[in-house]
Amino acid sequence: MLQYLVSGAATGALYGVIAVGIVLIYRASGVINFAHGEIATICTFTVWAVWDAGVPLGAAIAVGLVLAGAIGPGVEGLVISRLRNKSHINEIMATVALFLALNGLTLELFGHDQRRFPPLVHGAPIEVFDTVITRQALLAIVFTTVLAAAFAIFFRRTSVGIAMRAISENRESAELVGLPVPWIVRGAWLAAAVLGTISGVLVAPIVFLNVDMMIGLLIKAFAGAVLGGLTSIFGALVGAVALGIGESLISGYVSSQLSTPFTFFVLVVALVVRPHGLFGRAAEVKL
Repeated sequence: MLQYLVSGAATGALYGVIAVGIVLIYRASGVINFAHGEIATICTFTVWAVWDAGVPLGAAIAVGLVLAGAIGPGVEGLVISRLRNKSHINEIMATVALFLALNGLTLELFGHDQRRFPPLVHGAPIEVFDTVITRQALLAIVFTTVLAAAFAIFFRRTSVGIAMRAISENRESAELVGLPVPWIVRGAWLAAAVLGTISGVLVAPIVFLNVDMMIGLLIKAFAGAVLGGLTSIFGALVGAVALGIGESLISGYVSSQLSTPFTFFVLVVALVVRPHGLFGRAAEVKL
């Protein structure tokens, strides 16, 4: 049981990093970014390509993060902001189109072959109380814990975080009081793209780097975000970790073939029973 819980928490931590990016964009722009995973994939491949060319891994990761920092705000400024007053269907289709375009571009640039991505940490797995965890998985858990604490401080203690919360509550009112809304929104897209790339760097040594590696992770991260609440970063993290643990228990005690159906079952139940999530808030409509 303890082994399943630890393994599930590690997997859920990876989902959680991606889920935070989904929630950041949703809170800032009201958009579900289906291209989030593909932005992470092409940036992670860039990290691999720079490292494979002989650059130290730390510097290669920095290059990938800079690329993510350019793509995220670029997508918002060139595409999403121009569709703001249009139908939400237009925004959704735009992110789907970007998903397909980036997937095709990554395939054209790097091919379909799997690559071995260098581990971020080295050493034998750690064993505690007959429970084994790899150092890479432990890194994911630690990073997600630090991320949760950092965002809690950011949104409650910093002026930018408070401004971002104000924009997510009422964008028009935030504009009326003089907040630089476009820049803050693009900052949220930048942070989401950077987090997506970090998740890609964390997961690539575990599953091998390939063009489609983020598709399944994005779906499960989205399910975790819906479960926890698309308006709550803490909720998204809790939902993602809970989903990872649930998958691990299902795989261990029932069948590994049921882990993915379990994800979709949780998503459907969450949408039906509590559409705004465990920690999210229902939209208020005043007449």
